[in-house]
Amino acid sequence: RDKSMAGTLIEFLPGDNGKSSGFGVDAELRAERVVGVLADEIEGLLALETRAFQQRAETENEAIAHALESFLAHRARETAFAARSTPRAHVAGRGHRPTMGEGADVYGRLDRAMLLMLVRLAHLPVPGDRMADAPPATATQLLDVAAVYGLSDTPRAAEVISCALARRPALAAELADALNLAADLVELANQAAASYVTSADNSAEAGLFRVRDAAFTLHALAACHPEALRGGFLPSTGPPSELAAALGSCYDRVLASTSPAVAAQSEVAGEARAHTLLLFAHALGATGSPDVGARSSGSAPARGRGGGGRGGDCGGRGVGARGVGAGVGVGGSTAAP
Repeated sequence: RDKSMAGTLIEFLPGDNGKSSGFGVDAELRAERVVGVLADEIEGLLALETRAFQQRAETENEAIAHALESFLAHRARETAFAARSTPRAHVAGRGHRPTMGEGADVYGRLDRAMLLMLVRLAHLPVPGDRMADAPPATATQLLDVAAVYGLSDTPRAAEVISCALARRPALAAELADALNLAADLVELANQAAASYVTSADNSAEAGLFRVRDAAFTLHALAACHPEALRGGFLPSTGPPSELAAALGSCYDRVLASTSPAVAAQSEVAGEARAHTLLLFAHALGATGSPDVGARSSGSAPARGRGGGGRGGDCGGRGVGARGVGAGVGVGGSTAAP
């Protein structure tokens, strides 16, 4: 790791999230140094004029792709709602909300640089097979982009996702497969979380966290690029998808419960409940936000058509894997029990 820092891009590891990693002060300081080096390298690439940038992007494609892939996979997510009103570079033990703008610390610099790198790569011409692996190149990476940036910089996240789908039409089918696999994962987590209503054991607690993580990632995708989710989540005709049914069932059986066991995990249960409601609101094309604090024992959210799509201009091309299930509920770094 130290040797690679001298001359090439380095990967971003879970421990590089600083305070969010929970590994102690020494590890936090080491992480900040690593993040600073990576931010310097990415900012240096972004400072290049267009032709020089494209040449570097092509010759260093593997290193750039690896750095972006590791960042998207391991950057801590900020699933809390209270933290969204006050930008913070670190949220100890709670994950991370990307911090943008002038005066941001080293983590904010890296968050901004990585997003701008994704945007710039998305708009580069792709001659032949060169840069074919530039993220987001898989459904997992597409979901990671949404999870890291979908709620903090919605327009740019939408732009990156739109361009990825336009450049790689097969990603749409991969994403549909990922959602099908996610339905199975959510159902397993749902079954574990359901036992939380009566007994707060470790597997039930882990299930509750997984449901929260899945709802968060899908909510972020629905917020920044609803058309990428719509057909595989709430079809305009026919029954809801297995994924929508699994989340709706979990909402009824667990998230809306007032049992003492669920109340003991009120924070994560509240986050899961809020992200689930907002996910369905975006998928249904609702213009207002539902009452994310409401507890209901009613039926699962109703189906319907989604709202208008969002995204950047990718040259007028139509919107059209590896570990595709990892991006929903199991990918990335979030707060863990």
